[in-house]
Amino acid sequence: MRQRTPTVALLVSFAAAGAALAPAAFADGSQGDTKITKVVVNGGKDVVIGATTVKTFTVSVTATDDQGIKSADITLNGPGYGILTTSSVKCVAASATTSTCSTSFTVDPRVYDVTSDQAGTWYVDAWVDANGDDSNFIWKEKAGSFKLQRLSKLTVHPGGQRHR
Repeated sequence: MRQRTPTVALLVSFAAAGAALAPAAFADGSQGDTKITKVVVNGGKDVVIGATTVKTFTVSVTATDDQGIKSADITLNGPGYGILTTSSVKCVAASATTSTCSTSFTVDPRVYDVTSDQAGTWYVDAWVDANGDDSNFIWKEKAGSFKLQRLSKLTVHPGGQRHR
């Protein structure tokens, strides 16, 4: 018989979230022909976080522009004002016009306040700058999404009592 491990959605909040605002003050927009063509979080799998284990996962944004891609900013936003930011996005060119920009996010459930109102679907917001002097860029809120869940395990004591 196959056993399944149930999962319960997780909430992550950050006290310093207000101090680390990305270009989120803007609505979706772009200048030039810069496009986001793909967003992948955690290899396409849900991000599952336990009660004490630190979880690190990767987010990548693939973008294209006829002048190539210079840099990117990536922010994750979730329910209940959940936010994850990073300042270390690395872009690697796949061709003269296309690059994949990646970064890692780390969640330590022992450090951050975890509440159930931040459970569920999280979104990737991305700002991508193109090479060149004409300042081509794209800013896309909800460029991608993923599920953030908390691992839970159900255990049964083999010599447990029967209730009548």
